[in-house]
Amino acid sequence: MLRAIASFLLGLVVFLAVLTFLLVGTLRSHFLSEDFYTRHLDENDAYNRLYDAVLIPKTQDQLQEEGRASFVGGLRIEPGDVGSLVKGVLPPPELQRQVESAIEGAVDYLNKEEDTATGDPIEVPNVFIELRPILGTRVPPPSGVSPVEGTAKPAIFDFLKKQIENNVEILPPTPSESVLSQQLKETLDQFRDPKFPLKIPSMSQISREARVDVYQEGKELLFAGVVPQEIRDGLEEVDAEIKAELLRHDDPDKALIEALAVAIRPIAEPLINQGFDNFRDEQLDSQDRFDPILKVAENRGETKPQVLEDLDEARDWIDRGKTLGSWVALLVIAVGSIALGLVHLPSIRSALRWPGLTLFLSGAVFLGVAIVLRAELPNRLEDFVVSDKTGCATVADVESSFTPELCEIGVDVARSMASDVSGGLIIPSIVILIIGAGLIFASFVAGRVTPRQ
Repeated sequence: MLRAIASFLLGLVVFLAVLTFLLVGTLRSHFLSEDFYTRHLDENDAYNRLYDAVLIPKTQDQLQEEGRASFVGGLRIEPGDVGSLVKGVLPPPELQRQVESAIEGAVDYLNKEEDTATGDPIEVPNVFIELRPILGTRVPPPSGVSPVEGTAKPAIFDFLKKQIENNVEILPPTPSESVLSQQLKETLDQFRDPKFPLKIPSMSQISREARVDVYQEGKELLFAGVVPQEIRDGLEEVDAEIKAELLRHDDPDKALIEALAVAIRPIAEPLINQGFDNFRDEQLDSQDRFDPILKVAENRGETKPQVLEDLDEARDWIDRGKTLGSWVALLVIAVGSIALGLVHLPSIRSALRWPGLTLFLSGAVFLGVAIVLRAELPNRLEDFVVSDKTGCATVADVESSFTPELCEIGVDVARSMASDVSGGLIIPSIVILIIGAGLIFASFVAGRVTPRQ
Protein backbone atom coordinates (compact mmCIF):
# COMPACT_ATOMS: atom_id res chain seq x y z
CA MET A 1 0.00 0.00 0.00
CA LEU A 2 2.75 2.44 0.95
CA ARG A 3 4.64 1.55 -2.21
CA ALA A 4 1.55 2.34 -4.33
CA ILE A 5 1.00 5.70 -2.61
CA ALA A 6 4.69 6.59 -2.96
CA SER A 7 4.64 5.58 -6.62
CA PHE A 8 1.59 7.75 -7.29
CA LEU A 9 3.03 10.80 -5.53
CA LEU A 10 6.45 10.46 -7.15
CA GLY A 11 4.83 9.91 -10.56
CA LEU A 12 2.76 13.06 -10.07
CA VAL A 13 5.89 15.03 -9.13
CA VAL A 14 7.69 13.79 -12.26
CA PHE A 15 4.65 14.59 -14.42
CA LEU A 16 4.50 18.17 -13.09
CA ALA A 17 8.26 18.54 -13.52
CA VAL A 18 7.95 17.47 -17.15
CA LEU A 19 5.19 20.06 -17.62
CA THR A 20 7.40 22.75 -16.05
CA PHE A 21 10.34 21.74 -18.25
CA LEU A 22 8.22 22.02 -21.41
CA LEU A 23 6.73 25.40 -20.41
CA VAL A 24 10.09 26.93 -19.51
CA GLY A 25 11.58 25.62 -22.74
CA THR A 26 8.75 27.21 -24.68
CA LEU A 27 9.28 30.49 -22.84
CA ARG A 28 12.97 30.53 -23.71
CA SER A 29 12.72 29.41 -27.33
CA HIS A 30 9.62 31.39 -28.29
CA PHE A 31 8.48 34.24 -26.06
CA LEU A 32 11.99 35.42 -25.20
CA SER A 33 13.18 35.28 -28.80
CA GLU A 34 13.08 38.31 -31.09
CA ASP A 35 12.77 36.09 -34.16
CA PHE A 36 9.54 34.57 -32.83
CA TYR A 37 7.71 37.92 -33.01
CA THR A 38 9.27 39.36 -36.16
CA ARG A 39 8.77 36.14 -38.10
CA HIS A 40 5.05 35.93 -37.37
CA LEU A 41 4.49 39.62 -38.03
CA ASP A 42 6.24 39.24 -41.36
CA GLU A 43 4.39 36.03 -42.28
CA ASN A 44 1.04 37.76 -41.72
CA ASP A 45 2.05 40.91 -43.64
CA ALA A 46 1.32 42.84 -40.46
CA TYR A 47 3.48 45.83 -41.35
CA ASN A 48 1.62 46.65 -44.56
CA ARG A 49 -1.76 45.85 -43.02
CA LEU A 50 -1.00 48.21 -40.13
CA TYR A 51 -1.48 51.13 -42.49
CA ASP A 52 -5.09 50.16 -43.19
CA ALA A 53 -5.68 49.28 -39.54
CA VAL A 54 -4.18 52.28 -37.77
CA LEU A 55 -2.19 54.92 -39.62
CA ILE A 56 -4.56 55.65 -42.49
CA PRO A 57 -7.80 55.55 -40.42
CA LYS A 58 -6.29 57.79 -37.72
CA THR A 59 -5.18 60.29 -40.35
CA GLN A 60 -8.57 60.19 -42.06
CA ASP A 61 -10.36 60.71 -38.74
CA GLN A 62 -8.30 63.81 -37.99
CA LEU A 63 -8.85 65.03 -41.54
CA GLN A 64 -12.59 64.63 -41.12
CA GLU A 65 -12.70 66.28 -37.69
CA GLU A 66 -10.24 69.14 -38.23
CA GLY A 67 -10.01 69.47 -42.00
CA ARG A 68 -6.27 68.75 -41.95
CA ALA A 69 -3.94 66.02 -40.68
CA SER A 70 -0.82 66.79 -38.63
CA PHE A 71 0.99 63.55 -39.52
CA VAL A 72 1.11 64.60 -43.19
CA GLY A 73 2.26 68.14 -42.46
CA GLY A 74 -1.11 69.69 -41.66
CA LEU A 75 -2.22 69.57 -45.29
CA ARG A 76 -5.81 69.70 -46.45
CA ILE A 77 -6.01 66.68 -48.72
CA GLU A 78 -8.68 64.49 -50.20
CA PRO A 79 -9.44 61.23 -48.31
CA GLY A 80 -8.39 59.23 -51.35
CA ASP A 81 -4.88 60.70 -51.17
CA VAL A 82 -4.31 59.79 -47.52
CA GLY A 83 -3.03 56.26 -48.14
CA SER A 84 -0.33 57.12 -50.63
CA LEU A 85 0.81 60.19 -48.68
CA VAL A 86 0.99 58.34 -45.35
CA LYS A 87 3.09 55.62 -46.97
CA GLY A 88 5.29 58.31 -48.50
CA VAL A 89 5.84 59.99 -45.12
CA LEU A 90 6.43 56.66 -43.36
CA PRO A 91 7.43 54.02 -45.93
CA PRO A 92 6.60 50.38 -45.08
CA PRO A 93 10.29 49.31 -44.88
CA GLU A 94 10.97 52.07 -42.35
CA LEU A 95 7.91 51.09 -40.29
CA GLN A 96 9.11 47.48 -40.26
CA ARG A 97 12.61 48.55 -39.19
CA GLN A 98 11.21 50.66 -36.37
CA VAL A 99 8.87 47.93 -35.11
CA GLU A 100 11.59 45.28 -35.23
CA SER A 101 13.93 47.61 -33.35
CA ALA A 102 11.27 48.07 -30.64
CA ILE A 103 10.78 44.28 -30.43
CA GLU A 104 14.53 43.82 -30.05
CA GLY A 105 14.55 46.38 -27.24
CA ALA A 106 11.67 44.66 -25.44
CA VAL A 107 13.23 41.19 -25.71
CA ASP A 108 16.64 42.47 -24.56
CA TYR A 109 14.91 44.02 -21.55
CA LEU A 110 13.07 40.80 -20.67
CA ASN A 111 16.27 38.79 -21.05
CA LYS A 112 18.17 41.28 -18.86
CA GLU A 113 20.76 41.83 -21.54
CA GLU A 114 23.66 44.11 -20.67
CA ASP A 115 23.55 47.78 -21.56
CA THR A 116 26.47 48.34 -23.95
CA ALA A 117 27.15 51.73 -22.35
CA THR A 118 27.19 50.71 -18.68
CA GLY A 119 27.65 46.94 -18.71
CA ASP A 120 24.69 46.61 -16.33
CA PRO A 121 21.36 44.93 -17.14
CA ILE A 122 19.03 47.12 -19.18
CA GLU A 123 16.74 48.98 -16.78
CA VAL A 124 14.30 50.61 -19.21
CA PRO A 125 13.00 48.81 -22.31
CA ASN A 126 14.03 50.56 -25.51
CA VAL A 127 10.71 50.22 -27.30
CA PHE A 128 10.56 53.69 -28.80
CA ILE A 129 9.51 54.50 -32.35
CA GLU A 130 12.09 57.06 -33.48
CA LEU A 131 10.39 59.70 -35.63
CA ARG A 132 13.07 62.37 -35.74
CA PRO A 133 14.74 60.76 -38.78
CA ILE A 134 11.33 60.92 -40.47
CA LEU A 135 9.86 64.24 -39.34
CA GLY A 136 13.18 65.97 -38.84
CA THR A 137 13.85 68.42 -36.04
CA ARG A 138 11.72 71.37 -35.09
CA VAL A 139 12.34 74.60 -36.99
CA PRO A 140 14.38 76.17 -35.52
CA PRO A 141 15.88 73.13 -33.73
CA PRO A 142 16.02 73.09 -29.91
CA SER A 143 19.22 74.22 -28.25
CA GLY A 144 21.94 71.61 -28.52
CA VAL A 145 20.13 69.60 -31.21
CA SER A 146 21.66 69.34 -34.67
CA PRO A 147 19.16 70.16 -37.43
CA VAL A 148 17.77 67.19 -39.36
CA GLU A 149 15.45 67.60 -42.35
CA GLY A 150 13.93 64.14 -42.19
CA THR A 151 12.54 62.00 -44.99
CA ALA A 152 8.92 63.15 -44.70
CA LYS A 153 9.25 66.61 -46.25
CA PRO A 154 10.65 65.43 -49.60
CA ALA A 155 7.74 62.97 -49.81
CA ILE A 156 5.25 65.73 -49.09
CA PHE A 157 6.84 68.11 -51.57
CA ASP A 158 6.78 65.35 -54.17
CA PHE A 159 3.06 64.90 -53.47
CA LEU A 160 2.45 68.65 -53.83
CA LYS A 161 4.40 68.70 -57.09
CA LYS A 162 2.25 65.91 -58.50
CA GLN A 163 -0.86 67.79 -57.42
CA ILE A 164 0.34 70.90 -59.26
CA GLU A 165 1.07 68.82 -62.35
CA ASN A 166 -2.21 66.92 -62.36
CA ASN A 167 -4.77 68.70 -60.21
CA VAL A 168 -4.93 72.37 -61.22
CA GLU A 169 -7.41 74.50 -63.13
CA ILE A 170 -5.80 76.79 -65.72
CA LEU A 171 -7.57 80.12 -65.94
CA PRO A 172 -8.55 81.60 -69.33
CA PRO A 173 -5.53 83.12 -71.09
CA THR A 174 -5.04 86.88 -71.13
CA PRO A 175 -2.35 89.10 -72.71
CA SER A 176 -2.45 91.50 -69.73
CA GLU A 177 0.70 91.11 -67.69
CA SER A 178 -0.82 93.03 -64.75
CA VAL A 179 -3.80 90.66 -64.65
CA LEU A 180 -1.49 87.65 -64.88
CA SER A 181 0.66 89.05 -62.07
CA GLN A 182 -2.40 89.45 -59.83
CA GLN A 183 -3.56 85.92 -60.66
CA LEU A 184 -0.09 84.53 -59.95
CA LYS A 185 0.05 86.40 -56.66
CA GLU A 186 -3.24 84.75 -55.62
CA THR A 187 -1.87 81.33 -56.61
CA LEU A 188 1.30 81.86 -54.57
CA ASP A 189 -0.78 83.04 -51.63
CA GLN A 190 -2.85 79.84 -51.76
CA PHE A 191 0.36 77.82 -51.40
CA ARG A 192 0.51 78.93 -47.76
CA ASP A 193 -2.35 76.51 -47.11
CA PRO A 194 -2.87 74.63 -50.39
CA LYS A 195 -6.20 73.06 -51.24
CA PHE A 196 -6.37 71.31 -54.58
CA PRO A 197 -7.46 71.79 -57.28
CA LEU A 198 -5.77 75.18 -57.44
CA LYS A 199 -6.37 77.87 -60.06
CA ILE A 200 -3.26 79.00 -61.92
CA PRO A 201 -2.88 81.62 -64.66
CA SER A 202 -2.16 80.83 -68.29
CA MET A 203 0.88 82.52 -69.85
CA SER A 204 0.13 81.31 -73.36
CA GLN A 205 -0.44 84.83 -74.71
CA ILE A 206 2.74 86.45 -73.48
CA SER A 207 6.36 86.04 -74.60
CA ARG A 208 8.81 83.72 -72.89
CA GLU A 209 10.80 86.65 -71.53
CA ALA A 210 7.63 88.25 -70.11
CA ARG A 211 7.00 85.21 -67.93
CA VAL A 212 9.83 86.26 -65.62
CA ASP A 213 8.45 89.81 -65.37
CA VAL A 214 4.99 88.48 -64.50
CA TYR A 215 6.45 86.26 -61.79
CA GLN A 216 8.58 89.09 -60.37
CA GLU A 217 5.58 91.41 -60.15
CA GLY A 218 3.41 88.66 -58.68
CA LYS A 219 6.02 87.98 -56.01
CA GLU A 220 6.24 91.68 -55.15
CA LEU A 221 2.44 91.84 -54.84
CA LEU A 222 2.62 88.87 -52.47
CA PHE A 223 5.35 90.50 -50.39
CA ALA A 224 3.30 93.69 -50.17
CA GLY A 225 0.94 91.84 -47.86
CA VAL A 226 1.57 90.19 -44.51
CA VAL A 227 3.99 87.39 -45.30
CA PRO A 228 6.24 85.68 -42.71
CA GLN A 229 9.92 86.43 -43.11
CA GLU A 230 10.78 82.74 -43.51
CA ILE A 231 8.58 82.58 -46.63
CA ARG A 232 10.20 85.73 -48.02
CA ASP A 233 13.68 84.34 -47.38
CA GLY A 234 12.75 80.96 -48.79
CA LEU A 235 11.37 82.37 -52.02
CA GLU A 236 14.43 84.53 -52.49
CA GLU A 237 16.66 81.48 -52.10
CA VAL A 238 14.93 79.67 -54.97
CA ASP A 239 14.29 82.80 -57.06
CA ALA A 240 16.88 81.92 -59.68
CA GLU A 241 15.60 78.33 -59.94
CA ILE A 242 12.01 79.51 -60.45
CA LYS A 243 12.98 81.94 -63.19
CA ALA A 244 15.11 79.28 -64.89
CA GLU A 245 12.09 76.96 -65.00
CA LEU A 246 9.95 79.73 -66.53
CA LEU A 247 12.43 80.12 -69.37
CA ARG A 248 13.35 76.46 -69.86
CA HIS A 249 10.20 75.12 -71.54
CA ASP A 250 8.55 76.13 -74.81
CA ASP A 251 5.12 75.17 -73.45
CA PRO A 252 4.11 78.15 -71.24
CA ASP A 253 1.74 76.10 -69.05
CA LYS A 254 4.38 73.42 -68.41
CA ALA A 255 6.94 76.16 -67.66
CA LEU A 256 4.64 77.71 -65.06
CA ILE A 257 3.78 74.35 -63.48
CA GLU A 258 7.46 73.47 -63.10
CA ALA A 259 8.17 76.91 -61.62
CA LEU A 260 5.26 76.61 -59.17
CA ALA A 261 6.49 73.16 -58.11
CA VAL A 262 9.67 74.90 -56.96
CA ALA A 263 7.89 77.88 -55.39
CA ILE A 264 5.51 75.80 -53.27
CA ARG A 265 8.33 74.36 -51.16
CA PRO A 266 9.35 77.52 -49.26
CA ILE A 267 5.78 78.85 -49.16
CA ALA A 268 4.13 75.68 -47.75
CA GLU A 269 7.02 74.70 -45.47
CA PRO A 270 5.87 76.77 -42.44
CA LEU A 271 2.48 75.01 -42.59
CA ILE A 272 4.20 71.61 -42.76
CA ASN A 273 6.51 72.52 -39.87
CA GLN A 274 3.53 73.55 -37.76
CA GLY A 275 1.69 70.34 -38.63
CA PHE A 276 4.66 68.26 -37.56
CA ASP A 277 5.01 70.30 -34.36
CA ASN A 278 1.35 69.62 -33.55
CA PHE A 279 1.92 65.90 -34.08
CA ARG A 280 5.00 66.01 -31.84
CA ASP A 281 3.07 67.79 -29.09
CA GLU A 282 0.18 65.31 -29.27
CA GLN A 283 1.99 62.00 -29.74
CA LEU A 284 5.75 62.21 -29.11
CA ASP A 285 8.13 62.82 -26.24
CA SER A 286 10.77 65.55 -26.04
CA GLN A 287 13.13 63.52 -28.24
CA ASP A 288 10.55 63.04 -31.00
CA ARG A 289 9.90 59.41 -30.06
CA PHE A 290 6.62 57.56 -29.76
CA ASP A 291 6.72 55.91 -26.34
CA PRO A 292 4.18 53.04 -26.06
CA ILE A 293 4.92 52.56 -22.34
CA LEU A 294 4.01 56.19 -21.69
CA LYS A 295 0.78 55.74 -23.68
CA VAL A 296 -0.08 52.65 -21.63
CA ALA A 297 0.53 54.62 -18.44
CA GLU A 298 -1.72 57.45 -19.63
CA ASN A 299 -4.49 55.01 -20.55
CA ARG A 300 -4.22 53.37 -17.12
CA GLY A 301 -4.18 56.71 -15.32
CA GLU A 302 -0.69 55.99 -13.98
CA THR A 303 2.81 57.37 -14.40
CA LYS A 304 5.49 55.74 -16.52
CA PRO A 305 7.61 54.81 -13.45
CA GLN A 306 4.61 52.93 -12.03
CA VAL A 307 4.23 50.91 -15.23
CA LEU A 308 7.98 50.23 -15.31
CA GLU A 309 7.80 48.99 -11.73
CA ASP A 310 5.14 46.46 -12.74
CA LEU A 311 7.24 45.43 -15.75
CA ASP A 312 10.33 45.00 -13.58
CA GLU A 313 8.45 42.70 -11.22
CA ALA A 314 7.16 40.60 -14.12
CA ARG A 315 10.65 40.50 -15.63
CA ASP A 316 12.14 39.25 -12.36
CA TRP A 317 9.70 36.34 -12.28
CA ILE A 318 10.43 35.54 -15.92
CA ASP A 319 14.16 35.64 -15.22
CA ARG A 320 13.82 33.28 -12.26
CA GLY A 321 11.80 30.86 -14.33
CA LYS A 322 14.18 31.09 -17.28
CA THR A 323 17.32 30.75 -15.19
CA LEU A 324 16.26 28.10 -12.68
CA GLY A 325 13.16 26.54 -14.19
CA SER A 326 14.77 24.20 -16.71
CA TRP A 327 17.53 23.01 -14.39
CA VAL A 328 15.24 22.57 -11.41
CA ALA A 329 12.69 20.73 -13.56
CA LEU A 330 15.38 18.42 -14.98
CA LEU A 331 16.73 17.80 -11.49
CA VAL A 332 13.26 16.97 -10.18
CA ILE A 333 12.61 14.67 -13.16
CA ALA A 334 15.91 12.86 -12.55
CA VAL A 335 15.60 12.63 -8.76
CA GLY A 336 11.90 11.75 -8.95
CA SER A 337 12.55 9.01 -11.50
CA ILE A 338 15.43 7.60 -9.45
CA ALA A 339 13.32 7.70 -6.27
CA LEU A 340 10.48 6.03 -8.11
CA GLY A 341 12.87 3.28 -9.14
CA LEU A 342 14.26 2.89 -5.63
CA VAL A 343 10.74 2.43 -4.27
CA HIS A 344 10.42 -0.71 -6.39
CA LEU A 345 13.76 -2.28 -5.50
CA PRO A 346 14.98 -4.97 -5.21
CA SER A 347 13.09 -5.73 -8.48
CA ILE A 348 15.27 -4.31 -11.28
CA ARG A 349 12.44 -4.80 -13.75
CA SER A 350 10.00 -2.74 -11.69
CA ALA A 351 12.66 -0.17 -10.83
CA LEU A 352 13.08 0.51 -14.56
CA ARG A 353 9.49 0.03 -15.67
CA TRP A 354 7.76 2.44 -13.28
CA PRO A 355 9.94 5.48 -14.11
CA GLY A 356 9.72 4.44 -17.77
CA LEU A 357 5.90 4.29 -17.66
CA THR A 358 5.77 7.66 -15.91
CA LEU A 359 7.97 9.35 -18.51
CA PHE A 360 6.30 7.53 -21.39
CA LEU A 361 2.80 8.52 -20.27
CA SER A 362 3.92 12.09 -19.50
CA GLY A 363 5.44 12.42 -22.96
CA ALA A 364 2.39 10.80 -24.57
CA VAL A 365 -0.03 13.10 -22.72
CA PHE A 366 1.82 16.27 -23.60
CA LEU A 367 2.35 15.10 -27.17
CA GLY A 368 -1.39 14.59 -27.49
CA VAL A 369 -2.08 17.96 -25.89
CA ALA A 370 0.39 19.66 -28.27
CA ILE A 371 -1.21 18.04 -31.32
CA VAL A 372 -4.70 19.02 -30.20
CA LEU A 373 -3.61 22.56 -29.35
CA ARG A 374 -1.93 22.97 -32.72
CA ALA A 375 -5.13 21.93 -34.46
CA GLU A 376 -7.68 23.71 -32.27
CA LEU A 377 -6.04 26.66 -30.50
CA PRO A 378 -5.77 28.95 -33.56
CA ASN A 379 -9.50 28.54 -34.25
CA ARG A 380 -10.35 29.02 -30.59
CA LEU A 381 -8.48 32.31 -30.59
CA GLU A 382 -10.52 33.48 -33.56
CA ASP A 383 -13.73 32.51 -31.74
CA PHE A 384 -12.56 34.30 -28.60
CA VAL A 385 -12.33 37.67 -30.32
CA VAL A 386 -15.43 39.13 -31.92
CA SER A 387 -14.99 41.87 -34.51
CA ASP A 388 -17.69 44.22 -35.73
CA LYS A 389 -17.88 47.52 -37.59
CA THR A 390 -16.96 49.60 -34.55
CA GLY A 391 -14.11 47.60 -33.09
CA CYS A 392 -13.41 44.29 -31.40
CA ALA A 393 -14.07 42.74 -28.05
CA THR A 394 -13.65 39.39 -26.36
CA VAL A 395 -16.50 36.99 -25.89
CA ALA A 396 -16.56 38.24 -22.30
CA ASP A 397 -17.72 41.60 -23.72
CA VAL A 398 -14.51 43.35 -22.74
CA GLU A 399 -14.57 46.33 -25.08
CA SER A 400 -11.46 47.70 -26.72
CA SER A 401 -10.55 50.71 -28.83
CA PHE A 402 -9.01 48.55 -31.55
CA THR A 403 -10.37 48.95 -35.05
CA PRO A 404 -11.76 45.83 -36.75
CA GLU A 405 -8.73 45.81 -39.07
CA LEU A 406 -6.27 45.94 -36.16
CA CYS A 407 -8.28 43.27 -34.39
CA GLU A 408 -8.02 41.06 -37.46
CA ILE A 409 -4.23 41.53 -37.62
CA GLY A 410 -3.94 40.64 -33.93
CA VAL A 411 -6.02 37.49 -34.38
CA ASP A 412 -4.02 36.36 -37.42
CA VAL A 413 -0.68 36.92 -35.68
CA ALA A 414 -1.91 35.26 -32.48
CA ARG A 415 -3.16 32.24 -34.44
CA SER A 416 0.19 31.89 -36.16
CA MET A 417 2.05 32.18 -32.86
CA ALA A 418 -0.26 29.70 -31.14
CA SER A 419 0.32 27.14 -33.86
CA ASP A 420 4.09 27.66 -33.59
CA VAL A 421 4.14 27.41 -29.78
CA SER A 422 1.99 24.27 -29.63
CA GLY A 423 4.06 22.74 -32.43
CA GLY A 424 7.21 23.52 -30.45
CA LEU A 425 5.98 21.22 -27.66
CA ILE A 426 5.85 18.21 -29.94
CA ILE A 427 9.56 17.38 -30.27
CA PRO A 428 10.41 17.68 -26.51
CA SER A 429 7.37 15.55 -25.74
CA ILE A 430 8.53 12.91 -28.21
CA VAL A 431 12.00 12.92 -26.65
CA ILE A 432 10.54 12.32 -23.18
CA LEU A 433 8.26 9.63 -24.59
CA ILE A 434 11.25 7.87 -26.21
CA ILE A 435 13.24 8.00 -22.96
CA GLY A 436 10.31 6.43 -21.17
CA ALA A 437 9.93 3.80 -23.88
CA GLY A 438 13.65 3.05 -23.59
CA LEU A 439 13.34 2.43 -19.85
CA ILE A 440 10.33 0.20 -20.41
CA PHE A 441 12.27 -1.79 -23.01
CA ALA A 442 15.19 -2.02 -20.60
CA SER A 443 12.86 -3.36 -17.94
CA PHE A 444 11.85 -6.24 -20.23
CA VAL A 445 15.49 -6.97 -21.00
CA ALA A 446 16.30 -6.89 -17.29
CA GLY A 447 13.40 -9.23 -16.64
CA ARG A 448 14.91 -11.80 -18.95
CA VAL A 449 18.41 -11.71 -17.49
CA THR A 450 17.54 -11.38 -13.80
CA PRO A 451 15.35 -13.63 -11.66
CA ARG A 452 11.97 -12.36 -10.52
CA GLN A 453 11.96 -10.75 -7.11
